[in-house]
Amino acid sequence: MKQIIWSGVILLICMVILVGSIVQAEATNHNFWWQVIGMAIVTYGVGRYHMTQIKAFKKTNNK
Repeated sequence: MKQIIWSGVILLICMVILVGSIVQAEATNHNFWWQVIGMAIVTYGVGRYHMTQIKAFKKTNNK
């Protein structure tokens, strides 16, 4: 359960950074869009890991 909570916190942090990157790219330099693309890939990977953790937790608790 702790691992699910920590991965959820990290996913939330990644989403906040992603939104901040989008705002920064819109407001200032358009070269920041590369950062947005990279952060979107990282957020997707963390989200997949988080969902895998949830599915594994549900599978072990359903027995």
